Order: sequence, then C-alpha cells, then structure tokens
Amino acid sequence: MALPQRAPKPEKPKREKRDGRFKSQKHRDWVRKEFACVMCGSTVGREFAHVRIGSHAGIARKPDDLRGVVLCAADHKRQHDIGEETFWAEYERRHGQTVWQLIDSLCAASPVAHEIRQWRIEHENG
Repeated sequence: MALPQRAPKPEKPKREKRDGRFKSQKHRDWVRKEFACVMCGSTVGREFAHVRIGSHAGIARKPDDLRGVVLCAADHKRQHDIGEETFWAEYERRHGQTVWQLIDSLCAASPVAHEIRQWRIEHENG
C-alpha cells in the first residue's frame, strides 16, 4: 500500500545573527600561544577564555574575541565554576590590575590591534 504524497514542511524563519561581534582567529591564536595562564602562569593546556562580564552575551552567545585572555584548563573551568566576578576579583587582588586593564594591554599589543581599534570606534562609541 502506497502512502500519499507528503505535504511540504513550512520553512522556519531563520533567527537573525548577532551583528557586529568582533571575531578574529588570529587574535585568539596569538593570545593563546604567546602568553601563559594569566591567573597561575602555567603554560600547559592553555585555552582562550572569553570574559563575559558586561559583554551582554548570554547562554550560547560568546562575547567579542577582543574580550579574551589565556587561562589554563583548570583556571578556565574555575572561572565558570566560581563565577566571573569572583574569579576576576581574585585576579585583581593577585596581580594588581583589573581584567579590563589586561584586556586593553592585550588588544593594544595584538597583531590585529588596528582592526580592534577600528571595531571599537565603530561599535563601542556609537
């Protein structure tokens, strides 16, 4: 017995992609490969870690790549386990600078520093 022809499935509207996110594999690779873990100094199992505080990124939405640092796998896990505010407050106590000062220094020294500056002019300042 043959089945009748299937009705076409209605197309689901596609969600709009978040416009304007700064993405740079070159910046992520440079941060991860060039530096030791910013918390403990380990050079083993380094990972690029996004800083979500103030980024307006939610679940399954990464912040801009310029908001990233290098952490070892253990500290990256800890960053998420204890919460970003607690983790980065500990970083500030240990190292005498905020995570924002660290990020600004990384962005200024990045091989794509010009692209980062341009993106910030276009997106952060209106």
